[in-house]
Amino acid sequence: MRSNSKNIDELMLDDLLGQLEPEGRQVLQQRLGEPEVRQRAERLQRLLSPLDSWTVEPAPPELVTRILNQISTRGIRPIRPAASHRPTESESSGRPPVLTLKELMAVAACITLLVGITVPSVSASRERARQAMCRAGLQSTFGGIQRYAADYAGFLPNVGIPEGTSCVPIAGTNVPVRANMTNLIPVLRLRYLANGQVLLCPSDRGAKPFGPVDWNTLDRFPTPPSYSLQHISATTRMPDRPDMPIYSDPNPLFADGRAADKLSPAKANSPTHHGRGQNVLSADGAVRWQTSPTVGPGGDNIWLPGNIARPRGNELPVGPTDVLLKP
Repeated sequence: MRSNSKNIDELMLDDLLGQLEPEGRQVLQQRLGEPEVRQRAERLQRLLSPLDSWTVEPAPPELVTRILNQISTRGIRPIRPAASHRPTESESSGRPPVLTLKELMAVAACITLLVGITVPSVSASRERARQAMCRAGLQSTFGGIQRYAADYAGFLPNVGIPEGTSCVPIAGTNVPVRANMTNLIPVLRLRYLANGQVLLCPSDRGAKPFGPVDWNTLDRFPTPPSYSLQHISATTRMPDRPDMPIYSDPNPLFADGRAADKLSPAKANSPTHHGRGQNVLSADGAVRWQTSPTVGPGGDNIWLPGNIARPRGNELPVGPTDVLLKP
């Protein structure tokens, strides 16, 4: 069945199983921006969530050979019936039992092999589906930011966070703290973005739904969003460079609401997708999967301000093309 003839539920299921064609993936990506479709995808994710708690390492490439060699070298005799057992017709005729111990071992080995191959494959397919929902959430939010900027002379949304404020607490100081992502509240307050749940990544296991909230009365998010946003001040406009990243999976240097001291900024990937990479949205609206943080203009590290290797949270971009994505 071709992708364009499938309904949205079939597309989501194929995506979870890793069998969705590129054409269908493009259709699904567009449809995931619709609140109803996203809710259905989230329900399907919750239905299959027990698989996430079953961790099975990928089967080693030599597993099949090892199992077959073990079966062929084990000199195990067939199971014989007990003395009190009445022989069946096949037994009295001299034929061996239906299954010998060796054959049972072979069946068990095959089951082990199938589990070792299938479960990691399904888990990987589910993670790809979550990445697709993550991309759709980034693009939906960017649409709201674009509409806001179009109505406000190109300025990005902001709540007037004073310069020098940190996005995370700085130990041993009295530096004021306010998340950079708070700047997106006006987008929700003014209904440029209808659904605040798109600020929560389905791969973020620590994310908590906002619940029913009145954005007109809030100046902070009830629970932390899943993503990081380009540092915004009162004078920040939409970037002129289409390739400049402005929104992404969370900055790993500020994971868990504090500055991380033991990560290598040059190699650190977002923790949301198991550290394998991050979805990064640029000013042209495109979301790209990146396996390195050095994807800003000229190879700029999107987690760092200029050449500062250990940011504390209150730093500023050093220029108009310096990417600094902060929670």
